[in-house]
Amino acid sequence: MEIITTNSYKGLPINTDESRGLGCISSVLDKYIDMLSYMISAHSKVMQIRFDLHYPLDANIVPDRRHIYYFRNNLIRMLDRQKGSGGHRADPQLTWTEEQGDGGHPHYHFVLLVNGNLFMNYIHLLQSFVLPVWQRVLNSNNAGIVDFCNKLGTNGMLIDRNSQLLKQQIEACTFQASYIAKARSKENKLKGTWLTGGTRIPMIENPALFSLF
Repeated sequence: MEIITTNSYKGLPINTDESRGLGCISSVLDKYIDMLSYMISAHSKVMQIRFDLHYPLDANIVPDRRHIYYFRNNLIRMLDRQKGSGGHRADPQLTWTEEQGDGGHPHYHFVLLVNGNLFMNYIHLLQSFVLPVWQRVLNSNNAGIVDFCNKLGTNGMLIDRNSQLLKQQIEACTFQASYIAKARSKENKLKGTWLTGGTRIPMIENPALFSLF
């Protein structure tokens, strides 16, 4: 497992602290960059949303690795049903990492990319899709099991392929997303669990349509 401690990776800024030995896992960064490259190639606007999934601490729910796969499959299915004017579809792409907390319960850090021509309100997406899907998977009505990741800064970042600020938008999204690749706290994950997961990036007719580099 390669750990990157410099403040950039493949020319893009990442959230690290070399002086404290805090770095990001290169394979997780690669997965995200591939996903972002595809989405910018496929859509003129892309919205990025960060969120975390937790288990309720006051409920008798035994963590099960199948929970995260049920969540992923049901969320993608729900978003795939959404259609907008001009034939826009959500085209949701997910990547996530698992960490093991001190309390013995795993939690999951997610990055979700969607077609920004269809979704422009990240709060609506989290409240109407992400939260109810995870609640149904766990059979829980606890609203605190999804962290909207908006306490310390902006969420729901938009990338506009036609914007003069495209480079800055990509850099801001990459810096935010690199948090899920942080190596710290992943050394405690349970044996046999996956470090990372996500959706399979579709093939596109012209993969050279847009390049980040």
